[in-house]
Amino acid sequence: MKENILSEEMLVRLLKWYPKYARLNNPRRDKSLRLKEVIRYHKENYSKGGQSSDAEAEVHQLDSIFYFAPQRMSKKLPLPETVFPQSLVGSIGLRTLEDRHFTDWFQPLPFDIWTGFISEHTCMRNGNEKDDAMRILVLVTLSKHFDSLESATAKSRFVELLPLTSPCLPFDITTSDVNLPASNTKTAVPNELYLPDTDLSAFSGLQTFYKASKRLKKEGVSDAFLLAMGVRKTIKIEFLFLHLDTLNWNENPKPLIKYLIDADLSQQDLLKLRSTRYLPAANDETSVYAPSQLYFKDKDLNIFPFVKFLQWPSNEGMSTAARNFLLKLGVRTEPPLSDIMGYLGKESAKSVDARDDGALTAALQYLTQRLGPKGTYVNQFRHAKVDFLPCIRQNLETGEVVKDIKSPSTCYFNPTAMVMGFNVLDPMLSDTEQIGVRMNINRDPSCQVLLRRLLQLVDISTARLDQLERQGTGIEAKEKNIEKILTLFEGVFLYLSSRTSDFQKRHLSELAKKPFIPCKCRSGLQFYTADQVFFLKRQSEGAVNGDGDSIAELLFQQVEYNAFLSFAGVKTEPSLEELFALMMEKPDEVLDSLGEPKYKMLLRRIAANPPFKRITADIRSSPFLLGYLIIDEDESEEGDEKKARSKAQYLLAKADDIHIVDNAFLRRQFPMLISPMEQTLEEFYRRIGSKYVSEVVKKDFEVMGNTHRGTPLANSCADRIKERRPLLLSPSITSRPLVSNASSILDNLEIFQADSIRAIYSFERSSKMINVTCCSK
Repeated sequence: MKENILSEEMLVRLLKWYPKYARLNNPRRDKSLRLKEVIRYHKENYSKGGQSSDAEAEVHQLDSIFYFAPQRMSKKLPLPETVFPQSLVGSIGLRTLEDRHFTDWFQPLPFDIWTGFISEHTCMRNGNEKDDAMRILVLVTLSKHFDSLESATAKSRFVELLPLTSPCLPFDITTSDVNLPASNTKTAVPNELYLPDTDLSAFSGLQTFYKASKRLKKEGVSDAFLLAMGVRKTIKIEFLFLHLDTLNWNENPKPLIKYLIDADLSQQDLLKLRSTRYLPAANDETSVYAPSQLYFKDKDLNIFPFVKFLQWPSNEGMSTAARNFLLKLGVRTEPPLSDIMGYLGKESAKSVDARDDGALTAALQYLTQRLGPKGTYVNQFRHAKVDFLPCIRQNLETGEVVKDIKSPSTCYFNPTAMVMGFNVLDPMLSDTEQIGVRMNINRDPSCQVLLRRLLQLVDISTARLDQLERQGTGIEAKEKNIEKILTLFEGVFLYLSSRTSDFQKRHLSELAKKPFIPCKCRSGLQFYTADQVFFLKRQSEGAVNGDGDSIAELLFQQVEYNAFLSFAGVKTEPSLEELFALMMEKPDEVLDSLGEPKYKMLLRRIAANPPFKRITADIRSSPFLLGYLIIDEDESEEGDEKKARSKAQYLLAKADDIHIVDNAFLRRQFPMLISPMEQTLEEFYRRIGSKYVSEVVKKDFEVMGNTHRGTPLANSCADRIKERRPLLLSPSITSRPLVSNASSILDNLEIFQADSIRAIYSFERSSKMINVTCCSK
């Protein structure tokens, strides 16, 4: 076989014989393929009308043939050189070539390989008129295969094999025109043609449009196949834009929209329609606009001067299809949030006289409604620092209400916050709470901000009063300013009271030692800390012990009850510890405020329940105790307590300077400060450091003349002492304790009678000698 070249007849006989041989001998695959490699044959030339000689016949290798045409493929179609000629297939027989022993030799021709071949064939590339019949046959075959494909991916891959840039489609000329395709033939590139049934009458007279030949559809070429190749169903978008004025669509776009709705537009077409300016705006004859620059007519949008409405015949309604298509192109129903904010910011920046407050309020209301649930701009608001909100605030110096424009981050929507000088939404707006919630405005200032502002108000008020003082302002003007400050802080504390639940103790730490509560005083107005002020008692509670004004009312500044002040540390009444601390610190002022009776009453309370655990050096050295100096006392009226008290002068002194009366006689001998003659107070004074009169007055006796024992008078005195012995030893007759050997002293007592006895009494630097009737030595 290597040396012989077979004729086509011998080749046919060999190929018919081989399957029979293979079924009997079952040759190995490699030997079978080796046999195919060595087979050569003469390809006869039938172009001259007869058989050619072996010398003229062309020699071919069987190994160069891989495929045979399937039965469904027309025998008139051109085939690649790797495919058996249809003449040989007819002689050999398709069943023989499909035999399983030829599986490694030949395969049915894949349609994609044939498509790649035919796409480069002259009938599909050159557009020659002589190839018209073959061209249509090829197109019919390609169309049937395209239609048989099921998936869009398979169709897309198949179309990539087609000659889309070659003049491969025949067309019909319906009118004379000099602008024929560049090929000067009746074939054209697919994207230069329109479908045979496309209605282009609306564009007649403008240009000649070429449609694919109706013969294609008649022969069975589908529109889907033609569209896939690039044939157009509609005119080019560029052509539409170029002839807008000629077609009179810039005044009435309804015909244009109607045509585009029915047209099969590509994504590129839609992109151009969205981005190009070609639509008219109402009341604007000078310009055209892109769809995204126009809006559907809506009376709610009339408030925005930047909104331009799409021009549409007023006597013709817009169909749902037209509206949906325009929405698809980008015509708007709502302005972008950025445009609205730009308008609000620009309008708000104008001066008060130039600003249109009505339009500003309407625009703000429009925005607020669409920031709500299911609104156009819900969760889109990001303009917290843009100044556009009408606000009011109170001038803290004059009390006047000031209007201003603020941003959401610098204002609040609770109107009562205005009392502290904060900017709040203008109550003239329709619903300030809704605006505040939907624009993320804080309802109230934070606790830290409130406390900072409170201290600022204190500084402002103090500075104002100091300024008036320096200017020498009259009393009436000062009083007027004081009343303004008190009224201001009354409103401030009332507002803070409504926020009490928001505060925590840690927030008030900076207020603990800072004066922030204004109260009237003798000097005018002064600020006090929370522990220096107490709440006024209600009438039903009355005064302490029912004695006129309460001690707290006389000693401390008092204010009406307020929940915030209560939380800040203001109490209903001072504790005993606080009263005692004030007495220690300012005893003269306390006495001056209370008077002697109430001061003594306060001392009784302290003595009954001492507000300290131990007596310190400060307590001993503080002059907070009442001492009485008795002057011009008439001894003959010693028992007249009323007269004695009326001649007593009270002073404040420390415990060491006041003495407790345990001997009235000795007390009368020298001028000295004595404690109130009440057991509770005497014990309290003694505990702090006061001494008894008998301890501080030194006593000495001189016996004058002779002494006698056992006289009647001496015996009578001894009997009287013995008689009263139980009384003298009783602990209930004195608050002072008895000496440890009191009983033995009485038992061993000796009584003498003397001619005369003189007592010498000394107190501090004074001394006095008096004749007495008895003494003890």
